[in-house]
Amino acid sequence: MIRTLRKKFIAIAMLSLLGTMTVLCATIGIGNYYVAASRADKAIDILYQNGGEFPVPDGNASPSAHTGFQVTPETPFETRYFIVRLTAEDAVSAVDLEHIAALDRQTVVSTIEQIVSKGTDKGYVGQYRFGRFENESGGYTLIVIDCFMQLQSAYAVFRVMAAVFVLCAGIVFLLLLVLSKRATRPFAENWERQRQFVTDASHELKTPLAILSADLGLIEETEENRLWLESGQEQIQRMDSLIKNLVELARSEEALPPSAVAAVPFSELAEGCIEISSPCRVCRKRTDGGDLPWSVRQRRAGRYLPPADDSAGQCREIL
Repeated sequence: MIRTLRKKFIAIAMLSLLGTMTVLCATIGIGNYYVAASRADKAIDILYQNGGEFPVPDGNASPSAHTGFQVTPETPFETRYFIVRLTAEDAVSAVDLEHIAALDRQTVVSTIEQIVSKGTDKGYVGQYRFGRFENESGGYTLIVIDCFMQLQSAYAVFRVMAAVFVLCAGIVFLLLLVLSKRATRPFAENWERQRQFVTDASHELKTPLAILSADLGLIEETEENRLWLESGQEQIQRMDSLIKNLVELARSEEALPPSAVAAVPFSELAEGCIEISSPCRVCRKRTDGGDLPWSVRQRRAGRYLPPADDSAGQCREIL
């Protein structure tokens, strides 16, 4: 039982840790990816509002100010992008490749076809983030930014978090294996004391039961009416069986399986109680008590016994 308790303790602790770390890592990873995408969208909006060029920075940019996109003197040189203008029929009318050197016109045409096939106003095509803007004169403009560095950083964060996740889970699992025994030690000690108590109590109870059984055996040799003696022997055997069952349950290491549990009809229990109390009912019917042993007559003298026709009293005594 203690071994099962340790296993459940480790399993619950590991599931709690894994669930918490999964939510934490997923939140950080998704948040980092969202920040990278929102910064690229902000840069695309700035380019569209300024005719395809970054504005002159105001000099107040600070890395710790906020997580949004900020224009610095180096932004025009760090940001790689191209601009494509298309007609309402998706025909290319103009292409500006001045701010990007890694793409030729054939690659640009292939990228534009993928963007047009998506049918969305913003999104990713490979390592490129695009934004679509409708023109007042008809047609629309596509601004595409190279987000290779941002995506590489986001994926690097994912990999680092996965490594930290596995490392922390392994360390905590090893610690639980070592410390779970100490954590469950009080339960093990209490369980052992309980088992010892039941065992000692069973030995203490078996001794008087054995003496009573021996005394009843001697009385049976001289007593003619053995009804109460047989009932006493049955009760002693019943108590002895009950003690044995308690000891067996106390020594059991595991809980009873569901297959070992069976329904017991209430009628059988009631019949057993009636059989157990049958000598008492017979004793109540004998109003004179002349044929009863002297000790029984003495006990009846100082005790109220309901009459034989008192059904309510008999039911109360049986229940």
